[in-house]
Amino acid sequence: MTEAKRLCILLFAGVVSIAGCSGGSTGSGPTDSPRPATTPEPTLLASGRHARIDGATLSADSRVLTLSFVGGREYVASDPCTSAYIGRAEESDGVLEAEVMDVTPPRSSSSGSICTLEGYLRSVTVTLAMPFLGSRLQDGAGYVLFLRRPSGLIEIKGLPSGWLLRSERTVVESPTGRWERIYSPDATPGGYPEVRELDVLQSFDGPVSVSGGDGVGKPVQIGDLNGMLFGPDGSGEMVLAWQFDRDGLAFVANTADFTPEALIALARTAARE
Repeated sequence: MTEAKRLCILLFAGVVSIAGCSGGSTGSGPTDSPRPATTPEPTLLASGRHARIDGATLSADSRVLTLSFVGGREYVASDPCTSAYIGRAEESDGVLEAEVMDVTPPRSSSSGSICTLEGYLRSVTVTLAMPFLGSRLQDGAGYVLFLRRPSGLIEIKGLPSGWLLRSERTVVESPTGRWERIYSPDATPGGYPEVRELDVLQSFDGPVSVSGGDGVGKPVQIGDLNGMLFGPDGSGEMVLAWQFDRDGLAFVANTADFTPEALIALARTAARE
């Protein structure tokens, strides 16, 4: 750890609002009306346990960190089906180490209350001692998120005319960090099954861990590199995955826009930016 390691302020999650979880997408914010999550996430964590961070954003001055996660309803002392959380973060060697912990006080087991496993999108804010100018966040649950575009991204050449970068984001549940970029001729791509869309995913220092299509991969050659082509499935979606130096790469596309051969040819243009 560096000598400049900085401890940040701990705040109870009880001061922030909660919202229903719609799958825990990165960067989504709370709304006024809590509703059940659509994913079967456990919500009432044992006291002192880490919650998985599903989203992280920095304020414009890089001093205020907002962490979103799936948890129980906002803490009320008289309600045994509510939960309290704290967040904390500190910088170490250019990485922001952050965690969200369940600090719900112990309750009597004789209350007779039955709590359901509904999940709610919660958030905590942490005010940093100094601005964080890096990009990598390591959470207490063992995953890496990116707060801004990481360095070392690959670039590709040869996209069809009019296909532009439309959005980019960090991807959750990665032990080494993943970044996704979406190219399309449309200002707002439609997502699955990726018609008129190319998704480029890159992991750092680890496999990309992406498959798709029909779920059955076949070996392909990408220049001197070995890859796997999954699909296409019944909707035309296909996934091309391979290792590039120490990083993992994956293209997600549709046969309406690319043949498998064209997707492999595009992959051969990959180079560091």
